[in-house]
Amino acid sequence: YKPLEWNFLGAIWRECVYMRGDRDLWRANLGNALFFFIAALVQMNLLLYASHVLKVEPLENSTLQASLAIGIGLGSLLAGKLSHDHVEYGLVPVGAFLLAAMCAVVGWPGLPKPVFMAALVLLGVGGGLFIVPLAAILQHRPSPDRKGAVQGTAAWLSWVGIVAAALLQKELSLSLGWGPEAIFWFCG
Repeated sequence: YKPLEWNFLGAIWRECVYMRGDRDLWRANLGNALFFFIAALVQMNLLLYASHVLKVEPLENSTLQASLAIGIGLGSLLAGKLSHDHVEYGLVPVGAFLLAAMCAVVGWPGLPKPVFMAALVLLGVGGGLFIVPLAAILQHRPSPDRKGAVQGTAAWLSWVGIVAAALLQKELSLSLGWGPEAIFWFCG
């Protein structure tokens, strides 16, 4: 049990310094934050793409969201099966490649909706393959007395990534006039 620390930024800083001492843990933390940044940007952009490009009704947009969610579930399940009883670091670059490739595909102009939905499933698979090993590293590498603090810091930094994605989405869309396809390519 730890008492409430009012200087939460100081606590976050201390945990970041601790994580920097373990290269794998630090990289997993950065990868986790980057994943949530990209994931949030893709999610927000998917809503814009659905309404501006595909011209679908909000209810029909749920099928696009479901395609992505099914892919994430399949990718997470696959990552668990391929990892067996250890952290499989090799899944991270495979997931990253699939994420990047499918962001390029979904950004392709004039893509038929079934192809777009299939690419969303594969995008989700890449996301699952990417994030599951990183989450496992964040859970297993810290010493037992630091696990909660590391998890809390990683979660806080993930939210920083999500807020940054929202701000960037606004800038790319409104200030620079980028369409949803270009933003998908940026994500890739």
